[in-house]
Amino acid sequence: MRNCKEIDYKAEPIKKGDLLIRLLCSPLYYDKTTHIVSAEAFNLRMMGKDKTVKEQYASLGHKENLEKEGKCEGFLQIGYHVWDDKEWEENEYSAFGIFRCEDACKVNPNCVEIHPLLGDNKGHVGLFYAKDENEYYKGPLPTNDVEILEMLNDLSALIADTITQAPERI
Repeated sequence: MRNCKEIDYKAEPIKKGDLLIRLLCSPLYYDKTTHIVSAEAFNLRMMGKDKTVKEQYASLGHKENLEKEGKCEGFLQIGYHVWDDKEWEENEYSAFGIFRCEDACKVNPNCVEIHPLLGDNKGHVGLFYAKDENEYYKGPLPTNDVEILEMLNDLSALIADTITQAPERI
């Protein structure tokens, strides 16, 4: 059975119809000139100063919870802080996309899972990729695998028509 120390297994599961938000940076995830969402928008990354930390899930905002807590505007501003680091200076936070939980899970029901995360921030959830019955993928995903690449492209297509410019930095 798959298990991840980041998932809050005691929390209420994310409902099928819940709206989720993916923050995007440009040009790695979203090219604001061509308006194309890249497959990288949902890939997992190597993080940290030395790029040795493997991302375990794609970070998402849970729109309903963020709105209940009055934190939606703050969540949409997080992108400026995440990508305002010299290590990522080729990236520029520019937009976000919105999609339904069930639509993402339908892209690959055997692989895509969306779970609440541990911690007090109920507006932050994770999109996990099931590698097999025993573990989840860690970044980066093997994009030389056609099925994985198709899945990432399909996830990116989910938000392509919902791209909204990021609010002005405050």
